[in-house]
Amino acid sequence: MEIDALVALVALVRPPVPPVDATGDWTDVQRVPTELPDDYRQLIGVYGTGAFDRFLWLLSPFSSGKYLSLSFQAKTVHNAHRELEAQYGEPQRYGFFPDEGGLLPFALTDNGDYIYWRTVGMPNDWEVVVEAAREPEYEVFACSASSFLLDILTKRIICNIFPDGFPSDKPQFVPRRSQ
Repeated sequence: MEIDALVALVALVRPPVPPVDATGDWTDVQRVPTELPDDYRQLIGVYGTGAFDRFLWLLSPFSSGKYLSLSFQAKTVHNAHRELEAQYGEPQRYGFFPDEGGLLPFALTDNGDYIYWRTVGMPNDWEVVVEAAREPEYEVFACSASSFLLDILTKRIICNIFPDGFPSDKPQFVPRRSQ
């Protein structure tokens, strides 16, 4: 079923040829679970690192740029939320990876919103959680990364955290420029 979502996503949004930061040793991915959802592995293999409609950026464990690196963003988010909790006593609705069942980012937006997996259960069963950039607001979607992207880009689901202009009527994917 998730492969069908990726096939439909590719039919909707042409991937780059070749994709940027799309390959590497999945068993050597540091600071993230070696078991990531199958559809995400395939999604990265097809699209690599880049942005849908120049707004929603895919993170890759193979990114040569740290800001689009899955492991860098996982560490950054974890540390930022720990600091909020310690410094301001701000309770967190979710834990953050590597905490058990914590949120692990796989995408982010130009507005600073994060798109996570909630790492509960088997990786292929992880749900998607979107966190607003400047408020403790979350939206939860019971689907895979590929299904989430397809449903957001086709407007089958609406994420109230995202701006009204996203997505466009003809979504595109722009790969990250090499540095």
